[in-house]
Amino acid sequence: MKSQILIGCGSNLKNPLFQISKALHLLSAKTYITLYATSPIYITEPLGYKKQADFFNCVVSIKTRIKAHSLLKTLLNIENKMGRTRLFKNAPRVIDLDLLLFRHEKKIIPRLPHLSLPHPEMLHRKFVLQPISDLNTYIKIPGKRALYYYLKKTYNQEIKKSHKKIRLPFKSLCRTPR
Repeated sequence: MKSQILIGCGSNLKNPLFQISKALHLLSAKTYITLYATSPIYITEPLGYKKQADFFNCVVSIKTRIKAHSLLKTLLNIENKMGRTRLFKNAPRVIDLDLLLFRHEKKIIPRLPHLSLPHPEMLHRKFVLQPISDLNTYIKIPGKRALYYYLKKTYNQEIKKSHKKIRLPFKSLCRTPR
């Protein structure tokens, strides 16, 4: 995979599978974004605030010709369009789109104002690491150890692979690994 741009998708409100599917459709509708692959869906207990429904999560690999800041702005606009409200940290949400990794070939995008890449929390979350591993076991995380090292450290975090699938955008090149 020449381009490594990864987006974490999560939801636990208003039919989470539908919300993730809708977000992917909105992403693929952008002329400057092509969905490349999506991981299986994983179901996880909420972090922090526990009095809420379980989350459905996946990771999507995309290709784009825009810069990291512009992509982040696009993700935030999609969240707003879908009704995301930020009441407090770890609150329930209709959609959460996190820019996890943004790398074109050998050019690495460093920390930028309001944007840290790779995503600072991704290496501690099995619900992010396992889907990334499903997409590419040998992925290189800029400035970090191999993915399996971090995945091994999250052994105590429980996640469950969902047997349900999301509806993928028809026009995308998107594939789902087995």
